[in-house]
Amino acid sequence: MNRFHQENSHPESDQPQRPRALRSFNDTSKNRGSSRPKFRPNFKVYLLILVVISLVFLVGMFTVLHYNGQYEVPPVSQKPVTSSSSSSSTSSSTFTSSSHSIQIKVPDLLNAHLNALGGRQALQDVRSVRYEGKVNFTSGQSDFQMLVLSPDKGMLVTNPGEAGGQKLMLNGDIAWRVIEQQDGSREVLRLEDESMESLKWSLRVHNTLRHLALEGQYSGLSVKEIEFMDKPCYELTKKMPDGSDFLAILEKETLYLLKMMETLRVGDAQNEFTIMFDDYRMVSGVVEPYQTTLYKNGDLDNEVEIGSIQVNSGVISSLFQVPDELLN
Repeated sequence: MNRFHQENSHPESDQPQRPRALRSFNDTSKNRGSSRPKFRPNFKVYLLILVVISLVFLVGMFTVLHYNGQYEVPPVSQKPVTSSSSSSSTSSSTFTSSSHSIQIKVPDLLNAHLNALGGRQALQDVRSVRYEGKVNFTSGQSDFQMLVLSPDKGMLVTNPGEAGGQKLMLNGDIAWRVIEQQDGSREVLRLEDESMESLKWSLRVHNTLRHLALEGQYSGLSVKEIEFMDKPCYELTKKMPDGSDFLAILEKETLYLLKMMETLRVGDAQNEFTIMFDDYRMVSGVVEPYQTTLYKNGDLDNEVEIGSIQVNSGVISSLFQVPDELLN
């Protein structure tokens, strides 16, 4: 195109010119060539450019895929990864994520769980907790208080301050029931082994997995990835010393406890309890669930809605003094 314009840049003759044949035009252009370089496609150059572009593309794709897998945050860092309803691998010591082939050790998972609840040190510093709220039974609703004082004292009160209310008390290996009468008197009854173990379990129901993690009881624990309530989760299982099965489900994103199953055996009696946890909130540096639902042997037993929680405040040892009626 440029060459055509250059040729027509010379002044034209007044005489009409006859168009030249294509052969004559080509021959003429060939003979003028000493002053202008010819354009000759170099296919080797084209091929080299194509190879370089291909290599750049392949290196870029490899870099994206490699670093995307390398720097994906492991599930214990509270990043959800959609998973199938069953795990790709189960181990007593490690869990392998099917998405990124990341091995997670059970101790690391439980330490991450403790961190999600406020940290190991903050949880170890909890000496007492006071819970207050409402409990819904199939027979109706009651106000309740639950006081826990480490290591072995507790109190569970229904309808506190009202006639007909009752207290279930624990001090070490002694447990008793106090029933407030209409006339202001009270009745004190010692709890038998089965009722005492049930009370102990009720007082620590929020903390079984927490205790396992704090005490480093990792032996026998296995973990797998599951989907529970449409959420990617970890399922921890363990065979307890009495032969019963323990199960806990942690939400992968938050590492909060969503569900726990535990069997309570006392003598010939055996009951399986399932607890659902919800509405987690931070209280005095630790995280606690404010809603729980309890199933006993598959049937709904009660639903708890906690109104307030006080940590390390207002719970003293004298509240759990064994009454004289049980000492005589």
